[in-house]
Amino acid sequence: MELLGVGPLELLLIMLLGLILLGPKDMEKTAKTIGKGLNQLVRSDTWKTMTQATQKLRTLPQQLMREANLEELSSGLQQKTISQQLSRTVQEIQKPFEAWTTQPAPVTNAPENPPEPTKPLAAQEKSDEVTSQ
Repeated sequence: MELLGVGPLELLLIMLLGLILLGPKDMEKTAKTIGKGLNQLVRSDTWKTMTQATQKLRTLPQQLMREANLEELSSGLQQKTISQQLSRTVQEIQKPFEAWTTQPAPVTNAPENPPEPTKPLAAQEKSDEVTSQ
């Protein structure tokens, strides 16, 4: 949880530094002063104007789409992209299971063209002598 870009550990560090630098009594006075200032800020007309402006800016794209009758187009495009993403996801999930459902090709240990048997070295020398005579 972050508040104005300050995380819980950073907030704890700030409070610890404030306690060390201001002391317990001055820390209490400073916290009351900050609390009163924030209370006045939130209740002010300027704060209300700022919140209304941010709300209008957030809803401005939808309002412009309604005025231009593009709302139907965008919802149709969103549905198409969602269905495409869903079909891709289903295909990705099915890929590992396809290997389980398909039957593998039979594996043979014998090579397709077996090599000719070789003669022992002594037999080769005798056959070479016979052919040379």
